[in-house]
Amino acid sequence: MPGDGRGSRPVNLLSIVSRHAASAGGGLFPDISEDGQPIFEPGEATIWSGRLRAGLLRQRANDRPLARVWELPEPAEVWLTDKRLVFICRKFTAGDWKTAWLDWTDLLASTVNSISAEMRRHGRVATGQVRYEWPVSLQLMSRRVNLRQLTLLGIDCVDPWDDAVVRLVLYDKSQELVAGLARMMITANAAYRLQRSAPAGAAVLLSQHAQYPVTDDKRRPFGSAAGDSHRFTGLRPGESMTFSLPGATKISGWNAASRSA
Repeated sequence: MPGDGRGSRPVNLLSIVSRHAASAGGGLFPDISEDGQPIFEPGEATIWSGRLRAGLLRQRANDRPLARVWELPEPAEVWLTDKRLVFICRKFTAGDWKTAWLDWTDLLASTVNSISAEMRRHGRVATGQVRYEWPVSLQLMSRRVNLRQLTLLGIDCVDPWDDAVVRLVLYDKSQELVAGLARMMITANAAYRLQRSAPAGAAVLLSQHAQYPVTDDKRRPFGSAAGDSHRFTGLRPGESMTFSLPGATKISGWNAASRSA
């Protein structure tokens, strides 16, 4: 509805864009260079880059399970910076979030049709991002799927269109890889928000996260001293950890003012 701060349609954190074209998403999506790489902002520092599987889940109401919106059929290139997480993939898989109510296992085990070949011929890529203003929490999970042990990082944001939770999922068989990315994203996100005057009541937890991330049940899975701050205590199949990130805005809350801050 005009004037109520809501978008005109759901935000699902993925756009199919032409290379070397400015984003048409009003800051929702990254700009892409002619060679298919993200165009970073002046002074933006890259903390980590790698390749991970990616998908998106959406929850339309609290009493319904998360639904798959999309899933990329090959690993995406992922960049973590001091301002956001960016991903790019040369393939794209379509899904029907209106009817495909799936759980985590379904998300990982399902396969759907790919339309990648035509996109590649026309120089287009699938891309998206999570700016540090948006996440309300991160979840680190271990699941066994088709006899494989996978570690998943779920990044929860809120879409102002309908206040739905949208969860970007990054996953890999390497628990060390995914857990390491989770640690770096939590500490970088906390530092980013602290630099921008965190809301009252948020600074204490953010300050803890900026040093040694703390789960909602007060665990410190990455250690609590300089000597062991990178040592992950591990997850057994079926286990999960949640890290709340206070001071988040809804996805469309990002604007040019926060970009230049």
